[in-house]
Amino acid sequence: MVELEFTSEMEARNDEVENAVYECLCILTEKNLEWNVEIIYDALNAIKKVLAGHGLRVRHPAIETDENGNQRYVEYDD
Repeated sequence: MVELEFTSEMEARNDEVENAVYECLCILTEKNLEWNVEIIYDALNAIKKVLAGHGLRVRHPAIETDENGNQRYVEYDD
């Protein structure tokens, strides 16, 4: 089975989302923070949850793998 890979467009979108969250964190803390993926994704997941509570979705491409090893592209969280 061939594993799926991110397309260049998916990578560009994820970079855009991650950079936006990082910039938001720097603005809110008034600090030039070091890049920390754990903090960025904690904040991103919190933002997604708040937006979902208001009926809004975030396009954050991913590749999901099910219990049988089948993969699929996902543009939005379920």
